Amino acid sequence: MLFLLAFLLHPLFAAAKPELPDLPCSDIPSMLLIMQGGHYAQPDFPETVKRSGRKYVELLDSSRSLFLAAEADAFAGAVAEVVMTSRKGDCAPLEKAAQVVIDRSAADLRTVRDMLQGDFQIDPNARLVLEPDKVGWPATEAERQERLRALVAYQVANRQDAGLDVDTAKQKVIHSFELAARRVAERRAPSELPALYVEAFAEALDPHSAFFTAEDLEDFRISTQLSLEGIGASLVSEDGFTKVQSIVPGGPADRDGTLQPGDYITSVAEAGAEPTDIIDMDLQEVVQLIRGAKGTEVTLGILRKGKTTRSFELTLTRDKIDLEDQAASLDVREVPAGGGTLKIGVLDLPSFYGGERGGRSSSRDVAKLLDQAREQGVQGIVLDLSRNGGGLLDEAVDIAGLFFRKGAVVATRDAGGDVEVLDDRDPGIAWSGPLVVLTSPLSASGAEILAGALRDYHRGIIVGMDEHTFGKGTVQQLLPLPDGVGAIKLTTGMFFLPSGRSTQLVGVDSDIVLPSLLDGDRIAEAALDGALPPGEIAPFRSSTVHGTGASAWTPVDEALVARLRSASAERVAADPLFRRIEEQRGHLDDDEPVVTLAELRKEREAAEDGEEVDWDDAHDAFVDEGVRIMADWVGAPGAGGAP
Repeated sequence: MLFLLAFLLHPLFAAAKPELPDLPCSDIPSMLLIMQGGHYAQPDFPETVKRSGRKYVELLDSSRSLFLAAEADAFAGAVAEVVMTSRKGDCAPLEKAAQVVIDRSAADLRTVRDMLQGDFQIDPNARLVLEPDKVGWPATEAERQERLRALVAYQVANRQDAGLDVDTAKQKVIHSFELAARRVAERRAPSELPALYVEAFAEALDPHSAFFTAEDLEDFRISTQLSLEGIGASLVSEDGFTKVQSIVPGGPADRDGTLQPGDYITSVAEAGAEPTDIIDMDLQEVVQLIRGAKGTEVTLGILRKGKTTRSFELTLTRDKIDLEDQAASLDVREVPAGGGTLKIGVLDLPSFYGGERGGRSSSRDVAKLLDQAREQGVQGIVLDLSRNGGGLLDEAVDIAGLFFRKGAVVATRDAGGDVEVLDDRDPGIAWSGPLVVLTSPLSASGAEILAGALRDYHRGIIVGMDEHTFGKGTVQQLLPLPDGVGAIKLTTGMFFLPSGRSTQLVGVDSDIVLPSLLDGDRIAEAALDGALPPGEIAPFRSSTVHGTGASAWTPVDEALVARLRSASAERVAADPLFRRIEEQRGHLDDDEPVVTLAELRKEREAAEDGEEVDWDDAHDAFVDEGVRIMADWVGAPGAGGAP
């Protein structure tokens, strides 16, 4: 069965599982051939094997804290031998590298015990590495020990700041390293390594291909259900840190408003319990710590890079996240203009949902909301896709068709070059009036298809939190494997807009760009290692999209965009909140991959000064300006309003 996975939400919740089978070493060659042969890009096999060696070493030591640089290089080359040896069930190349990680982790535990049982003093100038991929592995053992000492100091300081006395803080840190060493020994056991290498090979193909163990597959299946329990955040693992990729609309994190995309989670604690340090912990284990029953509390240690880098704790109450929380909604706003008022409808669409016979669907919900907008005399629609990470492709196609008559919306091309065009075939138009589409670097896949099609047909104006959207323009297929050992998620195609250009890597360009806390260079597709380049096919725009009579709509032209852009820029320049957002964002662009403990502590003490703009306030300001842009449009003489 083919799944068009427009958005993969990392699972935060899963039920207890029975013992599941491991991938045998001898299955590695067949796994690699399946992935290489079916991949959209048809990559060179020897080159992919070479990259997979480096990826395997990075998965073994994602925080770049256990290997030395020369060791990492040597093992990356040696691991490639497993392609041949595994045919005979020999995974020794994988085991040799993993054993170094196990031994080094145990040695670090002994070092930490010795360090903290003595008169340990926190060096305020110790430098904590936040982005190991930029810094690389340490060149010498002395440099490695220096990094270890900084990490220990950070963990001790965190516990002291939480109110523990120094002796208790040191004992808690020792215990966290004991757990880490035990975890490494278990997760890097010989039986676990074939799956880890196949995952490395998948990552060497592109960022969205993956190998799911049987346990991972169970988590994935649960994550696709419409009712989940947890904090409501999509997480990724990045260089040993757990990073917040996006916030699920309607979930506990969204309602609280503190957690932001790009935040690092450094520890997890149940209510009343001591925190567990999760730096360098596998994402699956982090997920198991964070998830939990509705109504229970979880406290997260957060490290945030913004105007300054600071750490703090955040307590959230886990809750059930239902479809209703992520459903489309309409907010009709009255905007003063020319001595009167204009009615602007803000239609928030957090995801493309549906697929169940007789159940709710995003396209039907949006159609009903557009009917309500007309009944209430709305003169312009602001469609908010800024938090929409994708969903069901068919729903995105159907929603595009609500804004024009009928025609091609998106095409997919497979590895063999075959192109399939998906059309909206319904000749009806639910809304033919002015349309502003709000996007951000979080707008991905289906959201990019919808925004891109509307832009290609000049149906609306794209107002973005960045120059362009996320840039995920590839199609994945989920292939369950025999004997219950898991599944392969493989990139098998690419999306193309009616103009013939792909959304891959480049996303959908914004007509008007507003200040934002989101840094697309850090969180979008282009920031992912090994992201595929964009492609291009012949344009396939339809001539049947324009309405007639009462349903006719006026294509957007550059003169209109220029006028609205100029008026918006003048407002934004005079807005104190947008100036604060620009200043805060400016610090993201020139920050360093390391931070001293003194800087962290200073900012923790000043964290309540109220100067930092949070994600909710920034998003509200963005939507408000989108409404003002629409008011400029429909309020101009002869602009035309509701259909």
